[in-house]
Amino acid sequence: LGWMWMSSIINGAILTAVIILVYVICLLHYCDGSVTQNAILKLDNSVDKLANARTVSFISLVLSENIRAYISRSFEKHCWVNFLGNKEMQKAIIAAQIALLCAVLIPGFSDKILGLRGVAIGIWGWAVSLVGPVGTLILCEAYKLVTQYQVHQYQEKLRREAELEEENIREQTRIHLAQQKAASDGIKTHDVQITVHENDHDVKSKGDKKGKRKGTSWAKALCCPFAGSTRVA
Repeated sequence: LGWMWMSSIINGAILTAVIILVYVICLLHYCDGSVTQNAILKLDNSVDKLANARTVSFISLVLSENIRAYISRSFEKHCWVNFLGNKEMQKAIIAAQIALLCAVLIPGFSDKILGLRGVAIGIWGWAVSLVGPVGTLILCEAYKLVTQYQVHQYQEKLRREAELEEENIREQTRIHLAQQKAASDGIKTHDVQITVHENDHDVKSKGDKKGKRKGTSWAKALCCPFAGSTRVA
């Protein structure tokens, strides 16, 4: 359905835009106001500064995806409806938060392998990382108002199509019944006409036979006057 595709695309675009905004804010903060690669590479300790910006953006992305897990449960209902209804989902979200903390805080694993600096970003970094989930929540839930309108319009369209289809079926049924009645009336009339015709034919035939018998009797009387008399030997 069109409104489903539109909702998915818009929600993905919102998440992307919010995380890019968070990353730009982090670059401005950690990289002394520089956002281009050439300008950042000229800075002292540019690798660590970029790592700080990436870490905040990564944390913000994971938190935003967790929030989107609640948002995407329904296209039109808000995320706080039956918020804790799915117990398995709560377990998955908790596991995701534990994995996030391990990825950014465990020494050697976070900085050497993943290139993340969860401790170095400080309180400011953790606070800014919350911009992502909060912004995603507000914007995606606001767009659900548009989705609700689209769903209502789609349901109204289905209702009108169903009513039109039902009306067409009733009209076709009425026409079919009228045709059957007309055909039945035509057959009865035809039978009556045939019966009357046959009766006329029978009457005419009987009249002809009587006429022939009468004609034969007169003929006998005229030709042979003694045909009806008893012959005396």
